[in-house]
Amino acid sequence: MTLLSVRQTTDLLGCHRVTLLRLIRRGALHPVRVKRAIRFKRDEVLALCNRNIAVYPHLRLVRGGL
Repeated sequence: MTLLSVRQTTDLLGCHRVTLLRLIRRGALHPVRVKRAIRFKRDEVLALCNRNIAVYPHLRLVRGGL
């Protein structure tokens, strides 16, 4: 099992740290604690890359219009 740092994960996903936090909050990505550091499973990150889920995760479909 290969673990990635926050920076490696954001680079691989092509997103900002805030987006990474949103993905964690949504349950799309699960952090792993290694002592005081936060790491991510490489396989899980690659699965997100394949689903293209990191692109604009903060946008939501709103029904009813403005």
